[in-house]
Amino acid sequence: MKSFGMVGSSKRRWIACVIALGLLVATLPAALYAQPSNDFRAVYLNNGILSTGVGLDGQVGIGGTNYDAIGRITLGTVQGARFTTDDDNKPLIFTYPYPCGNFGVVTVRIVTAEETNDLIWGSDDGEWVDGIEPFADRSGRYMIVGRWRHTDTGIRVDQVIELVGAYARITWTITNEGTETAQVGLRFLIDEEVGSGFNVTTPDYVLVPGYFPVQNDLDLQGGQVPSYVDAAPRRTMNAPILRWLFKQKDLTTPDRVVISQFSRLSANLWDFTSLPEAQVTDHAIASYWNPRSLAPGKSQTIVTMIGLATSTNDPSGRYALDTESPGVVGLDASATNQLAPEEFTISASVTNYLSLNSLQNVTFEDVSLAISLPRGLALADGESITKTIPSILPGEVATVSWRVKPTGERVGELTYRVYSTVSPGSLSKSVSRSLIVPMTAKVDLKTGFQMVSLPFAFDNTDPAAILGLEQGEFTLLRWDTTMRRYTLVNSIRPGEGYWLRVNANQTLNLNGAKVAGDAFGGTLRLPLPQGWVQIGNPYPYPVPIGLIRFIDTTQGFAITFAEAVQRGLVRSVLFYYDTTPPAGYRVISLYSDPSAPMMPGLGYWIYVDSRNLEIIFPNVVAPGATIVFPSRLSTAPVRWQVQFSAQSEDRMDATAIIGAASRAADGIDMYDMPKPPAPVEESVRTLLIAPDGQNALAQDIRADGNRRQVWEMVVTAPKPDSPVVLRWNGLQSVPSTVRLKLVDTEAKVTRDLRSTSSYTFTVGASGSRRFQIVAEPRGAAGLRITSLRVARTRGGAVDISYALSDSASTKVRILGATGKVIQTLQAGESVSRGVTNLTWNGRDSAGIAVPAGTYLVEVTATAEDGQTARAVQPVVITR
Repeated sequence: MKSFGMVGSSKRRWIACVIALGLLVATLPAALYAQPSNDFRAVYLNNGILSTGVGLDGQVGIGGTNYDAIGRITLGTVQGARFTTDDDNKPLIFTYPYPCGNFGVVTVRIVTAEETNDLIWGSDDGEWVDGIEPFADRSGRYMIVGRWRHTDTGIRVDQVIELVGAYARITWTITNEGTETAQVGLRFLIDEEVGSGFNVTTPDYVLVPGYFPVQNDLDLQGGQVPSYVDAAPRRTMNAPILRWLFKQKDLTTPDRVVISQFSRLSANLWDFTSLPEAQVTDHAIASYWNPRSLAPGKSQTIVTMIGLATSTNDPSGRYALDTESPGVVGLDASATNQLAPEEFTISASVTNYLSLNSLQNVTFEDVSLAISLPRGLALADGESITKTIPSILPGEVATVSWRVKPTGERVGELTYRVYSTVSPGSLSKSVSRSLIVPMTAKVDLKTGFQMVSLPFAFDNTDPAAILGLEQGEFTLLRWDTTMRRYTLVNSIRPGEGYWLRVNANQTLNLNGAKVAGDAFGGTLRLPLPQGWVQIGNPYPYPVPIGLIRFIDTTQGFAITFAEAVQRGLVRSVLFYYDTTPPAGYRVISLYSDPSAPMMPGLGYWIYVDSRNLEIIFPNVVAPGATIVFPSRLSTAPVRWQVQFSAQSEDRMDATAIIGAASRAADGIDMYDMPKPPAPVEESVRTLLIAPDGQNALAQDIRADGNRRQVWEMVVTAPKPDSPVVLRWNGLQSVPSTVRLKLVDTEAKVTRDLRSTSSYTFTVGASGSRRFQIVAEPRGAAGLRITSLRVARTRGGAVDISYALSDSASTKVRILGATGKVIQTLQAGESVSRGVTNLTWNGRDSAGIAVPAGTYLVEVTATAEDGQTARAVQPVVITR
């Protein structure tokens, strides 16, 4: 059941009755307590996956309040996802299977010169066209068609609901059959109800891509409108996951999408003012297509799709193709140590659209469906890549499936693709979908050192026994925070990270591995010493870093990662070692991306500022499960930041980040990151020297402000006289008012960071080079050509003058109308700040007088730091 902490009075009365009936009631669908009136009528559509309906007459009573049914829409599952029975016969919209009230309602806004009308589609303010109520075409299997017209204005809205695989595609065709131009818009509001029947007492989990799960009003307009919205119960289960698609081929993107408390969003038919601080516990979703001008006789069409997120669908063209798979591949509980990933099913369906024009209905013959799997997935024994369906009648859905097994070669998110071809016409298309695959006890290791974790528990924790190697065939090290050096490891435990070296590329099966507790229901704790600590995900599935928690054992209660950072207990950035050439440290940040996955098998560095701290690794979550990040990070975000990476041969270090934040201090604070210990094997390194001159930092975020700032950076290479390439990225975040430049203090070379993206140098015998990164207000600074003047003289020559704001290397060229260079007056000479005068004699580079016509005088200046400026002025030559 959903939580109704802030619902309308009728819902509160109804839920009170439910509570009184006891715990059994809490697991039953809401519609069991809805009472349809004796004259209630509705038309339904069922394709075996979903069922939808449109109200025709009567009312539905809930908690003593009666709700009109006419024109309302309902939606729920029949079989639902094919790979589970857990989502069978479940509601997606509240009160399913009874359409009523504002739980699934279409509003038509009609604006004329006289008034604005907000009308419920199908209401008594209009009439069914030709007196025909909405009807299910072809014995109720394929589409529900309804045609409604507003009596006063003549605005007609035809509605067609088609079940397209695991989605309901709703098409509204709006036609002005009146005599005056009107502006017409639509709003579709649903009260999502995916948690019913699952004994879930917390609010449903509603996710918008790029945002934290919705806990307060969210009002997205224009370019903010997302690709989709998902809603699911707040737990890991195969429950139905509702998905409303907004941006896809053949769909009409709304002008506005609002997620809010149902009681507030449904209080009126159109106008709604969002309250960003208002809590949402009973989620409703509304899409608005703003009123657009519609002249008499003109039409416009709006198309949207709502269905199951377990399916990915391409509805465009003559038919729809969708594919379905579980979001997370399970582990086979019957296998040894429960570490063999289960075989699972991938399905694909083709929906042959039924047209209202019978001449367009064609039976598909010899429909071909093929699957392409990524490395890490393979077809089960006996399966074939291509499958054929002999025929699909108009309006029918036909499905094929493949049994698929993980191979253990890759972990985490994998993407497959399904292809289809139908005849006549050889119409082809494809769709792709991603799922999460667990790590197995088989690990691939490369020669040399790599930073790893082993996300399993072992009865025998001896490294040699686990790896199946002799002592001389491997080395296992871990950072000792007290001794501040790497030490040999003699016992392996889940949650820890290590440096592991093997003598050759090889694949090992970890002996005695078993899942470390309940990956989906439990948590694992690990004590953290103060300083740098090597940690690892203790589960075979990825976990988002934003779900990590900590316990201050002196206080005894858990806090979120963000709260721990804000209290100064830990730092917000994790480092991992990427062995993909060029090998080196990479970063993931809580503030940049709290959903960034902590991958099984990798080791990570975390910096701990406090003693008496424990980390709590969260339980694994599947798509649609609980992912509650803080709704707001109280620390002000970084205003801008730039990342530097140094590469020498096949090694890289990408852990030097500078920037500015409004609440940051110039001294060391929670925005700054110490430099993690160097890899065991020598590597190129970038070190930011803290303002105190004592500490080496990986991230140095300073106080924001309109002033000059200087960062000191040292780059070291593993060998003397090694070539190094220094690169930077993130300049798009830097305000245009800030000028950034790199100063090589040894070579006395300056580079403007916006003008170039890299700098190559060779370290000397010392193996290091010192740089300065300077940020300063742009203001009047920066190279500019402040004036360019061109004038003809009596003798037929051309006088040219230009002024530079700073000294620069300058080119002055005469160009023809096509851009061809006619004459070069300056070819890169060093020119001082101020005015420079030149004369062109009207001849080309061969000394021949140019013909009459229009020419261009081009001045290009390049400063020492790479800044450039250009000015062009035309001149007319007459003969």
